[in-house]
Amino acid sequence: MPVYFIGYQGTEGCLIKIGVAKDIRRRRIQLQTGSPVTLEVMGWIQSRDDAALERSLHAKFKTHRERGEWFNLDPAQILPDLTRAGRHGFVAKNANAFEITGYDSDAVPEYMGVWKWGDFEYHECCPFCGCFCGMHYQEASCMYHCMNCDNLSEVRHVAINDDVSELFAPFGQKMKVFGRNRSKVCRILAHIVATDQVSRAMRQPLVLLAKIDHSKTL
Repeated sequence: MPVYFIGYQGTEGCLIKIGVAKDIRRRRIQLQTGSPVTLEVMGWIQSRDDAALERSLHAKFKTHRERGEWFNLDPAQILPDLTRAGRHGFVAKNANAFEITGYDSDAVPEYMGVWKWGDFEYHECCPFCGCFCGMHYQEASCMYHCMNCDNLSEVRHVAINDDVSELFAPFGQKMKVFGRNRSKVCRILAHIVATDQVSRAMRQPLVLLAKIDHSKTL
């Protein structure tokens, strides 16, 4: 059975329950009964020896124990255990993932992340099932594939950071020309690529654009 992380984050901190349940969502509903705050599933780890994993996690966070199986933890503190589990580790996918939440001053859209408490690249965490096996390029289909949910996708709306990293890879640590505006330029170019405002044939010139002498401005 999976070892789950269910909790809530309030103004005074975050409490997370670490337990075992066959049906995590039903368990959350049970815990919600009588709770004055809204509880959320944060993640879970599939394990053949769930009892041993639960004990080890309780021991690891014993100094943060509030009461019983409840621990005073920040979601970031459970993340290493989720990622370390690889294909057996999952985050509770945000139901509104990839919805546009607003626009910045340059009219570039900002998207809702996969996980409410952190950001991941698509190769780290599958945006469709929340598995930490991630999505990886499959040459046979020329698409990105998740080994857990078997989803195939071009990941256009997910691979924004990957496109940007390819664009600016030639600069490495020497790319200081943008200064504080670097991230803004990255987001603008990423938006152009992700929304197909340029054709696939134009992506190579964009890569060449990144090779411009870093002493010049764009």
